[in-house]
Amino acid sequence: CLHDNRCRKNVRCNGSPDCLHGEDEYWCPSGILIDITGYRINKKQISLQRDEILSQIFNPSETTLNISRHQLSELISSRKNYEYFKVHSYQCNRGIAVIHINETRCLCPPAYYGDWCQYFNDRISIIARIEHGTQSKTISDRVFKTKANFLFNHRIICHHEFYVVPMLERNYFIKHKFYLLYSRSSEMLVHKQKRYFNRSDVIHDHSYSIHFDVFALKGDNNLEEIGSWHYAIYFDYLPAFRLAVVLKVPSWFGNLTLNPCSKTSCNKNSICLPVFNHNNSYYCSCKSGYYGINCRMYEPICETYCSVNALCRPVDFNLRTRKISPYCICPLNHFGLRCNLKYEDCTSNSCLNNGT
Repeated sequence: CLHDNRCRKNVRCNGSPDCLHGEDEYWCPSGILIDITGYRINKKQISLQRDEILSQIFNPSETTLNISRHQLSELISSRKNYEYFKVHSYQCNRGIAVIHINETRCLCPPAYYGDWCQYFNDRISIIARIEHGTQSKTISDRVFKTKANFLFNHRIICHHEFYVVPMLERNYFIKHKFYLLYSRSSEMLVHKQKRYFNRSDVIHDHSYSIHFDVFALKGDNNLEEIGSWHYAIYFDYLPAFRLAVVLKVPSWFGNLTLNPCSKTSCNKNSICLPVFNHNNSYYCSCKSGYYGINCRMYEPICETYCSVNALCRPVDFNLRTRKISPYCICPLNHFGLRCNLKYEDCTSNSCLNNGT
């Protein structure tokens, strides 16, 4: 309670204000589920039909996991000790409490860290959607994979992938929301402290940027990178920052005469691609296995690291180990760390009468 800075047991959301200012009843679940005992047990996530469609396209269905889930459920005791649940309900700040050998461990959301999720992560909140009205007809019927890369001095420190299906989003735009986290290595923390007190450096030097690289997934298990959107981060000294963007494919896309790559070329180890949000701008995207300045360096591990038809990008730099680790960009219906897992529901002939 705020007035005496003391904690009361089992008074959180019990329907009666036990603190002087009533803060023990703040942010309680509304509606029927107001009992703390059933708060985490009965809370359900509403899944819309479009989410179910997307999960069927890109992720394993529930039926493929029934066997393993059934085996695990037999090993875990299902004793429902509600008093026991009460004790652990709010030990983790916005996280999930897990009991491990009679100790409480917290599974923290991306924005928090610490034993009890008590610390904030420096982060960028991303809200992005692709503007479909400007897309050319040649690409509007494809499935896209977008990889958001968070870069520091051209080194990837964090990334996130999301899918875009224009055919499913014609009448309803889907906003993709996720976090990109700053590194907490000693090197990066020192850099951030120095930058905070150097205002001129903040104005003229933008070390952080976010690149949205978009890939078109083809039905023949191939994928093609078609371009990127580049955004500089001007307020990287802030602990939290929100970037809301509408990713537009320019109307000239598909017209070779207006493509900025028509007048320029990259070396044989890379492909010239346009930067969609910067007029007449382009970048050289390294082919699978190549990296570095002008894509002159090659990582031999990429020859066998990713599955066939996947792109191997040895550009993920680990600031702690100081090593480069490959990253696999999977084609359609493939997933996993190395794209070796395949979702094969669509090849099981489940549709009749020549349906697809």
